[in-house]
Order: sequence, then structure tokens, then C-alpha cells
Amino acid sequence: MIGLLALGGLLLIAVWALGRRHGSQATWHSLAHQAAVDGTAAHDAALGALLAATTANDPERWRSVSMATGELAGSMQRLVGSAPDDQSRLVAQQAFDAVTALGSAVDVAAMGPAAAPLDEGVALTLRQRLDEAQTALADLARSARG
Repeated sequence: MIGLLALGGLLLIAVWALGRRHGSQATWHSLAHQAAVDGTAAHDAALGALLAATTANDPERWRSVSMATGELAGSMQRLVGSAPDDQSRLVAQQAFDAVTALGSAVDVAAMGPAAAPLDEGVALTLRQRLDEAQTALADLARSARG
């Protein structure tokens, strides 16, 4: 009788743990999806700033984009730490790295002189970082779908 109660208790704990794990996976996938959406918005804002900066750089616009990429990097870092498995952690880490690199390039663009065209080397670096971020965010979105 005691053995049956112990077995029943262990089974109940196992079911609870599996349910909790599934809940945390669902939460992570939801947060990853939102981060991918926010990342796409930050990407588009940076692309718009870059297109405008080819004729007249606007450091204030870059600072706004920098704030968005900084917040996004924080979200990505939390995703890395809470990933439900190794593959999700890898995808989140790659997205974090890409967003952080984009943020660095955005910060450099913000240091350029206002109303002058953005330096071609900075613009090239931004384009590369935008491409890398777009790829990493697409991977994160796929991972968020499970």
C-alpha cells in the first residue's frame, strides 16, 4: 500500500514537471516570436535611417534606432538564458549576437555629422549587419513556431 502511494506520488510529480516544462516552452516560444517581431521593426527602422542617411545623416534618428536595438538585445539575452533546449539557445544566441553587432554599427552612424551623407564604409557595415540581423531574426521566428 505504501509502495503504491509512493509510486502514485512520483507519477504525480512527473506529470506536474512535464506540464510545467511544456508551459515554459510555450512561454519561451511566445517571447521569441515577440522578439522576432520587435527585431523586424528595429531592422526596418535602421534600414529607413540608412536610406535617408545616404543623402543627409540624422544622428537623432540613429539614437532612436539605437535605443530600440538596445532593448531588443536585452530581450534576446533573456531568451538565451531561458531557452528550453540547446537548439533554441543557439538560435537565440545568434540573434543576440546579430542584434548587438547591428547596435554597434548604429551607434557609429549616430556619431556621423548631421545633414552630411553617411560615410560609405559605415553604410556598407550597416548593410552587412542588417542582412545578418535579418537572417538571425528569421531563424528566431522559425524557432518560435516550434
